[in-house]
Amino acid sequence: VAFVEHWLHVFKGQESIASPLYFYPEPGVLGYSEALFLYAIPYAALRALGSGPFVSFEVSIIIVKTIGFASMLLLLRRSLRCDRWVALFGASLFTLSTIEFAGAGHVQLAAVAFVPTLLCLGSESYLAFQQGRMRTALWLAASVGLLLAMLFITSFYIAWFAVLCFAAFVAIALPVVFHYARLPLASIAMKMWRARASIAEIGRASCRERV
Repeated sequence: VAFVEHWLHVFKGQESIASPLYFYPEPGVLGYSEALFLYAIPYAALRALGSGPFVSFEVSIIIVKTIGFASMLLLLRRSLRCDRWVALFGASLFTLSTIEFAGAGHVQLAAVAFVPTLLCLGSESYLAFQQGRMRTALWLAASVGLLLAMLFITSFYIAWFAVLCFAAFVAIALPVVFHYARLPLASIAMKMWRARASIAEIGRASCRERV
């Protein structure tokens, strides 16, 4: 609660961003702990409506969990093309799994709810790019970058391992993709090389005629 209260005072212009009172009198020590920035957005709105700090914090966690459920459901249904009931089960399992309850005392871990949101935005950006909607694709890609930056400020471990897992997935998936795409790519490369050779031969014949 102390950290989200810090952000509330930052939004009001009453405190320095890098110096939460939690570590008083040390200045510039925001990075000493998880900063919970994304939790502070609904928290500040609830506090502005007159809710107390503890109720606002608990409701903010509920909102974060709801975002995680909705984004995972959307990811499974729209991006992975799962059946409706499979998607509902997967989203429920993601939100209400045993590990979530085991880590209930570590609220910063609830920030994992934003990982499927990142994947949804990234998937929609790629889909828009494929459809030629470049402006939409760029806006969605920018949203991924912005949300990832805010996730690093919220919970560094969640953001770091999300990036690490995505990089590992790409490193494993790329060789597989290239393996299946190798023959078509080789065929295209061969056709391009033959076309280049034909053009070169035409050019040499033209030069001989001029001579």
